[in-house]
Amino acid sequence: MKINKIRNKSHQLILVLTMLSVGLGACSTKSEKSETTKTVEKVKDQASEAKQQLKTKYNKAIDAVDAEITTLEGKLDGATDEVKEQVNTTLSELKKERQKLSDEVADITEATEETWKDVKKESEEVLVTYQTKIDSLTDRASELFN
Repeated sequence: MKINKIRNKSHQLILVLTMLSVGLGACSTKSEKSETTKTVEKVKDQASEAKQQLKTKYNKAIDAVDAEITTLEGKLDGATDEVKEQVNTTLSELKKERQKLSDEVADITEATEETWKDVKKESEEVLVTYQTKIDSLTDRASELFN
């Protein structure tokens, strides 16, 4: 009889220990999931911040193009016909470049988590190209008035 009691106690102890180990394992998994969730959220936040910073760069470039367009349009009044023709050509090109910048902002905005890395790389490279082209156009237009 004593042996049966000991066996029962032993079985109960094994059962309790098994339940505790399963419970601790679940807590550990929950903690790991929590850490994973935090990491994923952190990456999402960083991507969102990077996306916003890139959009801000593009919007500043758009604002600069808009200002240059306004300036050039204001100078057309006193210009000769030849200069007006050249400036209008430049204005047309500037407006096309401005539209490309706007289209790129839309692409950045619509980028998903899966496409963000590629969109970011391409958009950063394209911004430099657009700014170089815009600088060239504005320099050319400025020379017409000197």
